Amino acid sequence: MRPTALFLTLILALATPTVTLCHASPSPVSFSVGAFSFTRPPTWAWVISSSAMRKVQLAITSVQNNQPQTADVSFFFFGAGQGGSVQANVERWAKQFSSPDGSPVQAVTEVRTIHGVPVTFVSAHGSYSAGTMDGLSETKPDMALRGAILENESEGDLFIKMTGPEKLVKESTPTFDAMVEGACQQ
Repeated sequence: MRPTALFLTLILALATPTVTLCHASPSPVSFSVGAFSFTRPPTWAWVISSSAMRKVQLAITSVQNNQPQTADVSFFFFGAGQGGSVQANVERWAKQFSSPDGSPVQAVTEVRTIHGVPVTFVSAHGSYSAGTMDGLSETKPDMALRGAILENESEGDLFIKMTGPEKLVKESTPTFDAMVEGACQQ
């Protein structure tokens, strides 16, 4: 590797925000992302992240109508001043959903301050179409989103998205919210 490329690689590695696992187990119970520490709900599984952008990924599984269902919980953290504004993220997340007739879905937001931390909760449901890095997307009907944006001016905002079958996301929302609230208490 050329010295310039090596130098740039080292700079990027040092500048990339990291995740701290509070336990050395392959499926940690506690973990930190940015300025926030979380306790993984006991029925949620730790997943090896499918993207470098996802700092932590969890899975919620359930059987509904004799069919296995999975919801994905992803944590995104980019560092101070990165990742876009709260409103830009709410709008982008809402655009991933559409009504059965193809019209846009309006996301529902709730802004709360939890132990001094500004948190924007986001909910949406409908047909879900999330593009991938290669530009491909798959549309899935009857899906939902529960998201939370935890603001931290000094270290950077944390973006958490739970997406999956609508019924599973709605059933998991109280646990999701409690996990977020617990992280704001520290």
